[in-house]
Amino acid sequence: MKKKNLVISILLMCFMCAGTLKTAEAAEYIPEERIGAFTDYQQYYSYGSKLIGLADDYIAPYKDKPYNKVIIYTISSEDEDKKADRKEFVCENDKTYPLKFENNNVYTYVKHGNNKTVVQVRNQKGKIKKSYPIKINKKYPQKIKDTYIEDVTIKGRKMYYVLNVVTKKDKNYNYLQCYDLKKKKVISDKRLNASNGAHYQFDSGKLYYYNDFGSIIKEYDLNGKRMSLYKLPEGETAVTDDGVYDGYTYADIERLDFNGNCIYYCNRNGVYRCDTKGDGVFELIYNGSGDVNFTYVQMEGIRYFKVLDNGNFYISIGDFSDDDTSIRWDFMYKKQP
Repeated sequence: MKKKNLVISILLMCFMCAGTLKTAEAAEYIPEERIGAFTDYQQYYSYGSKLIGLADDYIAPYKDKPYNKVIIYTISSEDEDKKADRKEFVCENDKTYPLKFENNNVYTYVKHGNNKTVVQVRNQKGKIKKSYPIKINKKYPQKIKDTYIEDVTIKGRKMYYVLNVVTKKDKNYNYLQCYDLKKKKVISDKRLNASNGAHYQFDSGKLYYYNDFGSIIKEYDLNGKRMSLYKLPEGETAVTDDGVYDGYTYADIERLDFNGNCIYYCNRNGVYRCDTKGDGVFELIYNGSGDVNFTYVQMEGIRYFKVLDNGNFYISIGDFSDDDTSIRWDFMYKKQP
């Protein structure tokens, strides 16, 4: 019986990961260059026909007290001037960080040492609408070096988030927690897989896991039960300094996006989409073979990629230099009717 169950498990895995690419009639998109003025270490979110970017910036101490400010960038696919609109607000201290943009709210979290974190829901002017204090579980590893929240989502009267715990020996632990918004306390806690380059992201009532150095996406429900596996399509994602394609498939955040019930992935072949409610197979929806933005070998590759709710997508390409010689181009690809 054990042998039979093993065979069935192997067949199921093969079925889930096989046939991961199909050919479709690629749509026509027109690229428009944008003046994004986006900074590094940015978080991007789709909001209708707009792209929302969140960043934070340290403010020098004022009256012996340092602060952090949150910057909100907005790029619309309909704006004629093609420039980013910038707003910002000053946080209460320098331990407050942007977390997410969802339902026209800005989520931030503030750290009170390594044993307490507070998730805050704000409007775009920075006014705190709601606060949810979270105490770090005593059963977690001792000698904690750092804790932070990777992603958060609210569904009904519950808040779900992924809490990352880093020990002083630099070991990482990831936990999926469910928080009762009325009782203001954690009501469930599940340990997740942790590895170098690991990321967790919520979308449409599901939790996705991916790794910077892998090609498999794992899908979980909000209770942490694994539901499906998806294999990314092959194709070059970047080039080395000598202009040679590296040939690897990466599932990193710069080339991967989730919107609705679809997973989007971008490499030098173009843009792919996988309908998780359908057959779970990636199809090419934009062919980049004739697009200089996808083939120009002098660039190191795609820095950022985001799909908007209206079907348009945004890419930023360029090198990865940290000095003034770095080159960047931002483009909004508008889907044609």
